[in-house]
Amino acid sequence: LITMSRLKHPYCPCSLSLQEVPVDHSAQYLHLTNMELISLLLQQEMDMQKQEAVRDLEDYIDNLLLRIIEQTPTLLQVRTRHK
Repeated sequence: LITMSRLKHPYCPCSLSLQEVPVDHSAQYLHLTNMELISLLLQQEMDMQKQEAVRDLEDYIDNLLLRIIEQTPTLLQVRTRHK
């Protein structure tokens, strides 16, 4: 990742200022064993699957509410009780 404080042209590397240096994020994984890396990868894959499932449920609820609003909006009306 490169921080771009003074980038003149996005596709020209010569436009970068001398203060900007690439950041290596792989250093945080160098101390891990192969099994730890595999475990971390599997955990990230499971997290991504959960996030995808949540997005799918959100989309389903959004579509369901949209259909209710279009077809029978009275179902969403709040009725007050008379005491």
